[in-house]
Amino acid sequence: MTTNGDSFLAKLLPDEIETYKSKDVVVRGNVEEGKRAFSSCQSPAYLREKLSERFEVLELNPASFPYTGQDMWVLRKP
Repeated sequence: MTTNGDSFLAKLLPDEIETYKSKDVVVRGNVEEGKRAFSSCQSPAYLREKLSERFEVLELNPASFPYTGQDMWVLRKP
């Protein structure tokens, strides 16, 4: 699975950076989720907590997905 994590901070606006730092997640909405203009950014700590409820996190490779710089997660459903 790939996500926008800490490496996405450079693309956030100042108020979004503050939201990310305080809430660990930023959602750029006003479009239908899943559409090209929709984006979200989650801190690795936030995702690790949420994912651990249903998955075992085997690996996290920050900013390693080719061409996008997204975080790459390897998960296993127990």
